[in-house]
Amino acid sequence: MTETQKYLQLIGEWRKCLAFSLGFGPQHCLRCKTVALIRIERHVGITFFACPNCRRDYALQSGKRLTFRWLHPISLALYPVIFDDSPTERAAAIAAMFLKQNAAEILELYVPEIRLELDDPTQQVRDILNCCASEQELRKYLRMFCEHVEAHLSDRSHHPEKSSGRDPSRDNL
Repeated sequence: MTETQKYLQLIGEWRKCLAFSLGFGPQHCLRCKTVALIRIERHVGITFFACPNCRRDYALQSGKRLTFRWLHPISLALYPVIFDDSPTERAAAIAAMFLKQNAAEILELYVPEIRLELDDPTQQVRDILNCCASEQELRKYLRMFCEHVEAHLSDRSHHPEKSSGRDPSRDNL
C-alpha cells in the first residue's frame, strides 16, 4: 500500500468516526442494544428515530447523544421541572398532579418504564428536555416521583373506594 493510499484510508476512517459522533452513523436502540433504529424524521438540529423491535421513539439533537423522544414517560415526568434546579422538592406535588390527571392504568405503564432507566441507565435524562437540574438531581427526582405514584397506586388497590369516588355504603341501594 502506498503512502497516498494509507493517507486516504486514514482520512476515510476519520470521516466515518466524525460522522458517527455527529449522529450520521447508524444509531441503535438504547434498550434492545443491537437493533438498528429507523430514521423517521429529520429537522434542522434534530433527528427522530424509532426502534422496529420495542417501538420506543428516540431523538438525536445536534451535539447531543441519543435520548428518548418527547411523550416518553420520562419526558412527561420531567416536563414540570424543566427549569427547576432542585426538582426533588416538588416530586410529591407533581406525582399528585399526575395521579389526578391520568388513569391508574396509564401510570402503571409509566412507572416501570421510568424505573427501567433508573435501574439500567442508557442516557443523560437531562438531555431529553434540556433540563436545568443536574443529572443526579433529576434521577433522584424521578425515583421519588415513582415512589409517590407507586405508594398511591398501592393504596388504591387496597382501598378502591378511595380512588373511584364510590361510596361503599350505597352499594346495596
